[in-house]
Amino acid sequence: MNYKEKTIKTLILHIFIILLIYPILSEISLFKQYNVYIKTLYLIVSSITICFCIYCICKTNLDKIYIYFAFISYIILLIVTLFVRNRLKEKLIETPSYLLKWLDIIFTNKIVFTNLLGNILLFIPLGIFIRFINCKLIYILIFIIIFIVNLELIQYIYKTGVFDIIDIILNIIGVFIGICLINKRGYQNG
Repeated sequence: MNYKEKTIKTLILHIFIILLIYPILSEISLFKQYNVYIKTLYLIVSSITICFCIYCICKTNLDKIYIYFAFISYIILLIVTLFVRNRLKEKLIETPSYLLKWLDIIFTNKIVFTNLLGNILLFIPLGIFIRFINCKLIYILIFIIIFIVNLELIQYIYKTGVFDIIDIILNIIGVFIGICLINKRGYQNG
């Protein structure tokens, strides 16, 4: 397949992804808070990130420039999702005790389900990007934990989210899902 055909197929995939995720995102309260420019940016970086994940899972060879572009898009997606939102009136730290309440309503409460699923899905690409880091797995895992805890701390400090142990665990689960998807491809790391 030549470069032009590959580019056209990629653009079609991006358009398809945007058409697929827009109705889903438009039902999420966080997405409803965004103005039209942030929504547009969010859709674009989401489609780039999702397309990158699809290509990696389907064993497609990617140009380095596309990998860098996808990584920057993913970072923008993280920033917008975690920090571009209404500020909380007070700083909160959640204890895991609320999890028992959530387990009872996980499939009947749309907000709880979206929060749990979103915390996992948002970090699957990070697990996929790990494939492109060339160092020992233990160092990568330490980095991931520090990175995710710092994101939670920044949300807490700037009142754009709650410092929540369950979110940290769900984020780490998302990363491990991404790692497992890539390990099926034969990924081996020092």
